[in-house]
Amino acid sequence: MSVVKKQRLVSFIAALLALAIVTNTIQAQWPTNSRNDPFKVFTSVDPQYFLYEREKQLMFGMPDEKGTPERVMISLSPFGQNANYAKPLGATYCPPDAALNNICGAGAASCNTIACSSPPALTCPPCINSIPLGDIDGRWNLLGLLAGAIPAGIDVSTIPLLSKAFSTIFNGIQPGTVTSSMIEFASQDPTCKPLFGYVSVPLRYRKKGIRWDVEAQICGDFGLQFEGGVVEISQVLSPCFNNLTTAVASDSMVACAGNTINASDINCTLFDPLVPLAKQLGMNICNFTKWGIEDLYLALYWRHAHTINFNRDLSWARMLLIPFIRAGGSIATGHIKDPSVIFSLPFGNNGSNAVNFSAGMNFDFVETVEIGTEVGYSHFFKKDFDNYRAPTNVLQSGIFPYSTPAHVQPGDTAFVAGKLAAYHFLDRLSFCFQWVYVHHRKDHVKLINPDPAFIDIDDNNPLAKCNNTAWRAQLGNIAFTYDVSPNLGLGFLWQQMFHVRNVYNSTTVMFTLNLIF
Repeated sequence: MSVVKKQRLVSFIAALLALAIVTNTIQAQWPTNSRNDPFKVFTSVDPQYFLYEREKQLMFGMPDEKGTPERVMISLSPFGQNANYAKPLGATYCPPDAALNNICGAGAASCNTIACSSPPALTCPPCINSIPLGDIDGRWNLLGLLAGAIPAGIDVSTIPLLSKAFSTIFNGIQPGTVTSSMIEFASQDPTCKPLFGYVSVPLRYRKKGIRWDVEAQICGDFGLQFEGGVVEISQVLSPCFNNLTTAVASDSMVACAGNTINASDINCTLFDPLVPLAKQLGMNICNFTKWGIEDLYLALYWRHAHTINFNRDLSWARMLLIPFIRAGGSIATGHIKDPSVIFSLPFGNNGSNAVNFSAGMNFDFVETVEIGTEVGYSHFFKKDFDNYRAPTNVLQSGIFPYSTPAHVQPGDTAFVAGKLAAYHFLDRLSFCFQWVYVHHRKDHVKLINPDPAFIDIDDNNPLAKCNNTAWRAQLGNIAFTYDVSPNLGLGFLWQQMFHVRNVYNSTTVMFTLNLIF
């Protein structure tokens, strides 16, 4: 590569890296069924390397730096991932000061069309779209634990703390007959600014471990890819539950049905004994830390280089046109998210096996850069849960008091990606930047034993304040690999989110030891 081209390329990559630092970048490989790690990366090596670099260089007429065929590649990559905040699917909460002063509502359009029950004639300020991790499915509605019908086989009297909360807050009202109007407050509408009776859950998420990527050329243009990892995941309170009831100016509130609920009763019977109350309801809301193996991925790929402009005048850019196809699947070897352990997270696709497919095209220009594009699709198979948490009232959010067996059919996930790479652009240093847009469709949940106590939990229900399972994200990753020898490379990958909805806003750092034989 000429000195001038090298200088221009180095300047361009430096500018791109600076842009990524400012705008927050992230990840690549297969899309997942997991909001905390939506698009896993297993190595800092170009995701379309495909054991093809030596052959490409020989086609360019370059010296044979490798010396031996590239038949097997093994990448070992320790990494760390963390997040403290998430972003909901849309603008969800108004700023706390707006909620306290009850000024949200009239300008509902500026709140992403979310309206209050009784809006005063003032403009709603910009809404919050970055929230604590534990609020990703809505702030926890403690009063919601008392609302709705009682499922078959449940005797509230055998749940002492819940029974006490019923008798204290709704004295004389039969459990199972508490309606939405009894816990909904016109001046503290839970759709727009949930405070009275609610809890915010700030969490700290960490994932660390080591991943591997093993590739082998099996015949001609075909190869195999095997990926997996061993990780430790922790999700802990940081520092503790935030009781939003104490942020309300009034010590008591009058619900739409006319009954008065005192803040002291909420604090004494629901918030203060929250951990043992959850335990009596079959939930564990303590800190979560666990290690184990992630889901395993196995794929077959095909790629073939076609020479372009090699027989034309040198004024035409010579390049290789490389289409590729990759098909595979994942085996659900990772731990699932236990519905009864509220802070737990899946170690893969949450118990669902999957089939994956991707196809793309690379344009590799002689002595300059490689530009590529890729589209992919993942389909996840149905998984049954014996203790799926489902709402019994439309105002329940965050946590649900009762569970039931359910079929869960995860939504499919699709992605589109673009890539810019440069092999040995500076001595033995290679560079790769990849932008990815990934979209996960909504999950479908069907109760195995239908019970009229549980409400419709489909995402299309406009009243249900349950989990919205659709999510999307724009991702990117920046990677550098330095070849110490023809068979040994050291790499670094930095990942972070561009723009996400209903996804953890995480950051990932990875180091790679890459061996090629």
